[in-house]
Amino acid sequence: AGAANMTSAADGTVAVGYNALTALTSGAGNTAVGNTALATNDVGNYNTAVGYGALDDANDNSDNTAVGYNALTLAHHGTANYGWNTAVGKVAGSAVSTGTNNTLMGANVCATGSNNLSTGSENTVIGGSAVVSATGAANQTVIGANAIGQANNSVVLGDDNVTAVYMAE
Repeated sequence: AGAANMTSAADGTVAVGYNALTALTSGAGNTAVGNTALATNDVGNYNTAVGYGALDDANDNSDNTAVGYNALTLAHHGTANYGWNTAVGKVAGSAVSTGTNNTLMGANVCATGSNNLSTGSENTVIGGSAVVSATGAANQTVIGANAIGQANNSVVLGDDNVTAVYMAE
C-alpha cells in the first residue's frame, strides 16, 4: 500500500499522490505531486517533482526539479549526491543517471533510448526530442525540435531542416 496526501510541515516536505515520497526518512524541503513522484527518495533535499513518476528513482539526491510524466525518472541511481538538474516535459531527462546542472525542456528531450544524457553536465537542451551528442556531453547548448548536439562546448540551433539562422540587427 502506498501513501497518499502525506504532508510533513516540520521539514517543509509535501507529498500528494499514491506512493509519492514513500521512502523518505530524513530529507527536507521536498515537494512531490503525482503517482510515484520522488518515490525512492530517502534522504535527498530540496527536490521538486510534479507529474506521474517524476524523479521516481532520485534516491538520495538533492536540488532537482522535474515536471512532467516520468521526467528525470532514472536520475541519480546509486549513492552519490548528484543534482541541480531541471527537466520539463514528458520523459524529459529520463536517461540522466549521474549528470549535474542540466536544463532540459521539451517532450522526449534527452530521454531514454535516444542520444541520451546519462552522465553529462552543464548542458542546455530545448525542443521536442532534442538530444546531446553523447551520454557524457558537457556544456552543449542544443535548441530546436529534433536538434542533435555536435560536440562539447558547442551550440547547435535547429535540425537538418534549418536552412538559415537570423540574428537581430
